[in-house]
Amino acid sequence: MIYQRLTEMAAVMGLVLLALGYLAIRGWRSKAASQSKVLPELPPEFPSAGPVLSSPLYYVVTTMANEPLDRIMRFGLGNRGNAKAELSAAGLVIQRSGENTLNLSASAISAIGTASATIDKAVERDGLVVVTWGVDGTNFDTYLRVLNRDFREQLLASFKTSNPTQKVD
Repeated sequence: MIYQRLTEMAAVMGLVLLALGYLAIRGWRSKAASQSKVLPELPPEFPSAGPVLSSPLYYVVTTMANEPLDRIMRFGLGNRGNAKAELSAAGLVIQRSGENTLNLSASAISAIGTASATIDKAVERDGLVVVTWGVDGTNFDTYLRVLNRDFREQLLASFKTSNPTQKVD
């Protein structure tokens, strides 16, 4: 008798978890589809100019500008992972492992600053580099965890802006 009730309860719990998983995936895909109006396509490739610095780094996330909790899911921009960045006078190229390459020309980058937290990631003070860029009048923030100190300093100095350090409470 008790084994029958336990089996029934396990079956109900399994169905509930399956339904929650389905709803989560459906919500993720729905948000990604709705963002096609905000970001119809990734910025195009551009030719590099001058010397190119490169470094491995950790891609954290891309969000709407100044909204560190509003993840952009289109084109896999909401997925964390290892990446390689290439910096030149022409801009910044972020080659994400298993995802589309993010090409940010110098003209698209409006600011580079630092932050301590964003969605799902908190680090030491100013531990994240935030690249603010725009497409068709809409601005985005891309958060990077750059461990190579020389590359980080070069990245922060490469686009002289007045972007203050972002704070997330």
